[in-house]
Amino acid sequence: GVQFRESLRDAKFFDKTATGCMNVGIQPNVFNADIHVVNGLRGVFLANHYFEDRYKTVVTRNGGKSWSVLSKPLQKKNGEWVEMPLDKETDSLNIHLEDAYLSTGVYVPTVISKKEMPGFVLAMGSVGPQLSDISNLFVTNDAGKTWKRPNFRDKYENTRSLHVFLDYGSILAIIPEHSTELYYTVNDGETWETLVMSAEPITSGLTRF
Repeated sequence: GVQFRESLRDAKFFDKTATGCMNVGIQPNVFNADIHVVNGLRGVFLANHYFEDRYKTVVTRNGGKSWSVLSKPLQKKNGEWVEMPLDKETDSLNIHLEDAYLSTGVYVPTVISKKEMPGFVLAMGSVGPQLSDISNLFVTNDAGKTWKRPNFRDKYENTRSLHVFLDYGSILAIIPEHSTELYYTVNDGETWETLVMSAEPITSGLTRF
């Protein structure tokens, strides 16, 4: 902490109390940078910053020496992972990080990483020219080099979910709101299995991502 250098200009920032996020110990008008430290790995950060009149998500894996936009996410087609189509070559994956509220005031789950699962990150976001209010689930298990969209999310686009890590992080289970099914993975999101949980859609009680 003796010497500092500039790493990223025009980082997105927000006031948690102004957006209605009730956090004990956070005083009004204390602004937070929309940057996520990826747990379990040194020098890996995700950030939203203002670039060419829009907010985009970038990642660094060398402690902020260099930053790049997120890679084209993958989706499964006929059992194979293929790149999601982009409307423009300048489009990229943009995800919501620490700012939990959209411009409309709607809550969106924040990004999650755990030290017990180095390199694994869950985030809500969308593919396009900038960070938007459209939110779908994306996962990475290599510290943001490769992002994948679980195939079951096609049924629950722009829907909140409840997630649970089990067995010290070796199992991840997700229940989308208004779903009768639970989806779980034992290989860091490479494949997902389905378990029917209820005869009726779950419409309440899901308050976490």
